[in-house]
Amino acid sequence: MKTENIKMQKSTMKCSCGAEFDTLSNKDVHNIETCNLCHPFYTNKVGTHKKTGAVEKFNKRYNIED
Repeated sequence: MKTENIKMQKSTMKCSCGAEFDTLSNKDVHNIETCNLCHPFYTNKVGTHKKTGAVEKFNKRYNIED
């Protein structure tokens, strides 16, 4: 059983996009992959290209038109 509490300290969150945030944590530095400045949900930058399915690839390969 745990006998003492975790000590909280000032911590820096470093994102892969270069942004840094200060918060409280039990570690000095956290390296994260995405943050609110680069995540597609928050930036509204959603991939708009259409993925081509197997049927479309087949039709394109053999020049078949609908």
